[in-house]
Amino acid sequence: MMNIKRKILLLVFAGLASATSLYAAGVGTTAAQFLKIGVGARAVAMGGAFSAVADNIDAIYWNPAGLADQKNKQVTASYIQYFQGINIGFLGYSQPIGKLGALGVGLNYLTIGGIERRTTDVDTAEGTFGANDMALYLSYADTRFIKLPGLRLGANLKVLRQTLDDKVAQSFALDVAGLYKTPLKNLTAALGIYNLGTSVKFINDADPLPLNIRLSGAYRLMNDALVVALDVDDYIYDERITESLGLEYSINKALSARAGYKLGMDSQSLGGLAGFSAGFGVNVWSIQLDYAFVPYGELSDTHRITLSTKF
Repeated sequence: MMNIKRKILLLVFAGLASATSLYAAGVGTTAAQFLKIGVGARAVAMGGAFSAVADNIDAIYWNPAGLADQKNKQVTASYIQYFQGINIGFLGYSQPIGKLGALGVGLNYLTIGGIERRTTDVDTAEGTFGANDMALYLSYADTRFIKLPGLRLGANLKVLRQTLDDKVAQSFALDVAGLYKTPLKNLTAALGIYNLGTSVKFINDADPLPLNIRLSGAYRLMNDALVVALDVDDYIYDERITESLGLEYSINKALSARAGYKLGMDSQSLGGLAGFSAGFGVNVWSIQLDYAFVPYGELSDTHRITLSTKF
């Protein structure tokens, strides 16, 4: 019975994975696929090219080293309504702690409900069940570990919990990343390893986490009004490499426009504008509202909203 339910869920995740650039080859070789779904409408609108930017609280997910330069306490909340009843959200808080660096905490979750249960080959479902994934992030960033001007280092300790009907799997993971303000003015670079941790095990089946090495760069032009960013992700166990290109243009202090493109989408199957993303940001009275539009062709269009503030 458990094997049947697990196969059903894997099929759901395989569909989700292919729709979120988790690619056709290698899908299902790793667990906790939700960890690959980027958080924060700003970063997502830029195609996920954000690790070398990482200048807001979403750095918890993209590059914890970016927290080191933050001067204020920050709070954020994001929500995504996917297709097939999949709901995704992220909650985060960060604050500087003086000369000791900065701390952050985040909660990333994914829920699926109404999955039909069939324990035999029948047309009528025997009921429904759900699945929930959760990742708790504990983040730290500082500039003191290596005496290289412009270098920031950060790390995440992640506690993962996945439930499938009445079955539970837990694991732990570590992210370690650096953010470097290069001697070339306005150019930043980043390098990180993500999801280094224990396997996820349901009953007797264990799968590794989606280990990822990410190399990133970002360049600011026009007095910092325009940001051009590139992220290259190498998913070790999935044996896939993807590239994300993003742009952000600050029209003024209150309004920003963004666009991005992610190579590696199964555009031939999805069709339409799969791989493309766009969005905007509005900042009024220290409240930041970000929106991202990400189409997945035949599957559907998705909309992401993030609210954040500094205080």
